[in-house]
Amino acid sequence: MALPAPLFFCLLANKLPAQAVDRSMYKSPCNLGLYFRFILVWFTFFIHSSYLNSQENWHLVKTEGNLKVYTSPEKGSSIRKFKITTLCKGQLSVAEKIFRDLTAMPEWYEGVKSAHLTKRISDNEAEYTLIYGMPFPLVDRVATIRGTMEKSDESILIKTAHFPSDIANKYSKLVRVTRIWSTWEINKKSEGRLEITHTGFMDPSGPVPDWLINLKLTDVPVKTLKNLQKILQESGN
Repeated sequence: MALPAPLFFCLLANKLPAQAVDRSMYKSPCNLGLYFRFILVWFTFFIHSSYLNSQENWHLVKTEGNLKVYTSPEKGSSIRKFKITTLCKGQLSVAEKIFRDLTAMPEWYEGVKSAHLTKRISDNEAEYTLIYGMPFPLVDRVATIRGTMEKSDESILIKTAHFPSDIANKYSKLVRVTRIWSTWEINKKSEGRLEITHTGFMDPSGPVPDWLINLKLTDVPVKTLKNLQKILQESGN
């Protein structure tokens, strides 16, 4: 049984002169065993490195009641991303209804002034426009977003990110936001209780110092989760 060599072996064999590559070594059971062993070690190292790189360097920066807020560096930006977690009363079905009601988003998501659906791609995917209110004298922001929802009986996963759209041209007086993304992970932990994790990043663009954005970074997610918890609890009564 023969297995293909790793890509770098192929590249090496192509670059070395013919006399430098003893192809008879591939036929030796002993050498073949060494190859298998090397490939296994290389593969194990690759998987381990990938796992370590995937682990976010989150720092706990705020605890308020049952809310915990973390921040971490965002690649390619001096503005940090955030993660907020909580365990609260609520039904998964109610949470789904809240997230599907886009027009009601300004009622609970802090800073969102208006939300408009621009295109429904499917029951679980859509494009929409968000207007973010900014304190005077700053100009409001506009972002065109594509969001997806994955759900099961035990969880909901929502992913959103900037999506280029000509719709933003209608808001020429506003500052366009192009670096923005978020995720919502909602898991049913027990009857009547939900574990919620919200992660996100936004570069508001314009003349706003990055240090000031980082200073106020935890305010919006804390207020947002408090509003969401209140709606979940009230809807469950």
